Amino acid sequence: VLLSGGFAVFKLNGFWFVVKEAAVPLMLGILVLVSAFSAKPLVKLIFFNPSVLNVRLIEERILFHGKEREFGIHLKYSTFILAGSLFLSAFLNYIVALFVFKDIDQSLPADQQSQILNQQIADMTWLSYLVIFVPSLICMGFMFWYLFRGIKMYTGLSAEECMYQMPKKKKLEEVE
Repeated sequence: VLLSGGFAVFKLNGFWFVVKEAAVPLMLGILVLVSAFSAKPLVKLIFFNPSVLNVRLIEERILFHGKEREFGIHLKYSTFILAGSLFLSAFLNYIVALFVFKDIDQSLPADQQSQILNQQIADMTWLSYLVIFVPSLICMGFMFWYLFRGIKMYTGLSAEECMYQMPKKKKLEEVE
């Protein structure tokens, strides 16, 4: 939003909007990909945390089965899938932005130029939902399926058992 607004204020042409639309998910994808080769892949940092999963139980089971190395590789591959979804998003953003953003005739009055640019931004937004959101959602769904399949494979736990469970509050009668 800040980049789009900044580009509009500085009256940059459509080329810069195309670059922005592709560059943001591309940079995020590169960061996610690089994290796959670190001690804590991004998938582990974001999804494999105590507020989402019962990490203690999962780690105990992985240790019990002696699958630490295999599970680490599985988290790395899950991170590759996440990075791939961002690269797909960058590519699709680039294609859609090329289609949407056209240079605006500088001889038009400033208010007409702003109106045309606002329409292009609006078109990019709604087309993004159709062309980019759905494939990205499918990729994310696949990544979650793959991640939970690995957790089940290396721990023997069901998806329900893996999820963090809020401690149940005691009823008033039980406390007394």
